[in-house]
Amino acid sequence: MADATTPRSTTVVSAARLRRLAHDREAKRAARSAYIAESTQLQTTVKALTHQLYRIRGTLVPWKEVAAELRHMSDVAVLTNRQLQHQVLYYRQLAVRLDTWIQRMQPPTIAAGLAFDAWRDVYLASDKETRAMGLSWITKQLFHASEAHTAPSLFPHAIEDSVKVEWGRRGRQFIFQKVIAGSMQDAAKTLWSLNRAEGNHIVPGKQIPDGLVHVLHATEENSQRVSYAREEFMEAFGPSVEHVLHLRVIKKDRILIMARTIAQDAAFAPRVVRQSCREWYGFNGRKTTLLSMRRNEIRDIGNGQSLVRSVVFAEPAAAYETMTEYVLDLFPLEYERALAMRKDDMVVGSLEWENYLHRFMLTLGVACSRHYFAFFDKILGDVQDRPHLYSF
Repeated sequence: MADATTPRSTTVVSAARLRRLAHDREAKRAARSAYIAESTQLQTTVKALTHQLYRIRGTLVPWKEVAAELRHMSDVAVLTNRQLQHQVLYYRQLAVRLDTWIQRMQPPTIAAGLAFDAWRDVYLASDKETRAMGLSWITKQLFHASEAHTAPSLFPHAIEDSVKVEWGRRGRQFIFQKVIAGSMQDAAKTLWSLNRAEGNHIVPGKQIPDGLVHVLHATEENSQRVSYAREEFMEAFGPSVEHVLHLRVIKKDRILIMARTIAQDAAFAPRVVRQSCREWYGFNGRKTTLLSMRRNEIRDIGNGQSLVRSVVFAEPAAAYETMTEYVLDLFPLEYERALAMRKDDMVVGSLEWENYLHRFMLTLGVACSRHYFAFFDKILGDVQDRPHLYSF
């Protein structure tokens, strides 16, 4: 009986042991799972920290390199500061020179002249920078002023030759319109040569030039050409010296040729300035009216013809109260001729004399205009016969 039957105490122990074994297995399984999870987390963390370390190491620079770079940046900053200081000093000095240059060209306080703009006299400095700026400014002023100095109403609507002359104590103004048998290029070459913009050019029919012309400055860029020349001629009253800036601009439908005198050039000895001359010439090619200071405007009007329109101003440097003062001072030979041709009973200085002297100068202006265009036609013929000798 004892072998067939298990005691109660033994049965209780076996059940407790089984529960303990099951608990141990579950605890070990949970511990193993926790270990695996913790190990995986640690590996991930180590990997992330390793990557972060590599990134940090990649951005680190040895302190010697940092010091060298700071020293280089400091040297560059010092050099830049010195350059800026030199530029500030240079531009401050340049501003003073430009101000002095502009002050030399203040508009005169004498009565208004014939031209619209107040820059009757202009001046060139001797130093290179101011001189270059002066030439550039005068060129631009000459070109842009041309629009204000001429208007369609100045010229006849008909395509025909026309001369208008205004000549009084404030100076003279010529307004020309001329139809020429030739191209715009022929007319432009003729005027460029007639104005002596390229220097000495032997006039057709003469063996030697009638004066000395030295080109002091010349540039050509795109459609614009500039020539600055010193002219020396012997006039009836004695030697004559002029500094003249010439400008040529080619437009799609016209060619503009302009010129003006420079009152004083600091590169040369001062001279007595008696008159300020500005001229616009224009050559254009359709029957529309365009502008011309010595402005010349040239247009092609078809049938082998071109239309030349010109406006010329010559204003005295001083103010004159009467025509007598003006003509006697600037044109003494013409004054003597007028005096010899007056009526016997005409009193010099009277209103009748003033009116007579005014008419005399107007007549002289018309005669000068005709002589000018006769000379123009002569040079035009030579331009057409020998085009290779001329340019514009």
